[in-house]
Amino acid sequence: MRRADTGWIESDLFQRDFKDIDAIEPMAGPRDLTENDLVIVVMGPTGAGKSSLIQTVTKDSKGYDAGEVGHTLHSTTSRVSGVRIKFLSDRFSVVLVDTPGFDDTSRSDLEILNTIADWFKAIPDEGKVSGIAYLHRISDPRMTSTVVKNFDMFQKLCGKDFFKKVVLVTTMWPNEGNSDPLELISRERDLLDNYWRPMLLKGSTSFQFRNTEGSAWDIFNHLLRIQPVDKLAHLVKIQQELVNEKKTVPATQAGKRLHNIMQNVVVNQARVIEQLKVELVKSAGQDQSVINALLQELSQLGQEREKARKEVAELDSSLMSSVKKALKVTTSHIPGVPALLTSPVTSPTRK
Repeated sequence: MRRADTGWIESDLFQRDFKDIDAIEPMAGPRDLTENDLVIVVMGPTGAGKSSLIQTVTKDSKGYDAGEVGHTLHSTTSRVSGVRIKFLSDRFSVVLVDTPGFDDTSRSDLEILNTIADWFKAIPDEGKVSGIAYLHRISDPRMTSTVVKNFDMFQKLCGKDFFKKVVLVTTMWPNEGNSDPLELISRERDLLDNYWRPMLLKGSTSFQFRNTEGSAWDIFNHLLRIQPVDKLAHLVKIQQELVNEKKTVPATQAGKRLHNIMQNVVVNQARVIEQLKVELVKSAGQDQSVINALLQELSQLGQEREKARKEVAELDSSLMSSVKKALKVTTSHIPGVPALLTSPVTSPTRK
């Protein structure tokens, strides 16, 4: 056993032999966690392989109910869900947690952030997050705005102090026995040298998930090997903000980042919409299919802009409520101020 960094202990003590799984059971929720649970949260965009990574470890194990657990963990995860893995002759269990990505077409990003934040906030004092695995498809030809948004939100939610307990995992590699295309190797190098570099410099580690049990075991056991000395080191940033600092979700670093992202979406979409309107005017008299395509794109962009605008308004409203609440507490002893904070704002009357 040795100290890995200030505040961390690196030891093989908590590694687990996933061949010795005794039973697997669905988790009722974070309040079901105990001091004997080693919790690993799996995050990333929709379709990155979060559920597949977890099922690779559990699918052939004794006590695995494909119907029950498979329903708990599915590829279109819309809520936070998890499974507890119990081992033979071992008091410690490993809990693997699946989370939704910030790219759900049926739910807003704010709803998803609230869902994830509520789960972390509800973890009891005896519960501990042993690590987080963030997944990225190596098959993606480029870093789309959606992928960048997911990664930005993840970093803010996690916090730099927790990067030591994060593994960055590439998925969707070719099957074993097939050589890796140079294009995929180049993409991985770009991730390591650019997008992931700040986290790697802060202690995060990169892994490849090859859709095999061995590669999944390596990922989870790496996280289990490094345990914090201080209990506070178990807390991700959003836990600290919600539980210790009593912030609301919009006031957290992740909430503020989402606000900035949505504001940029509103501005950019407005500019693109104006450009499309100009193109639509120019296309008058052209083939109807061209006009229909422009109209369809214009309609879609309008819907996306309206969705983003509503999220910004909701974040603004929630943040303002938090500010007023804080001001009421700190100025409660000043006559007239609490009433002023709750009174509606009116425009001055012109004489």
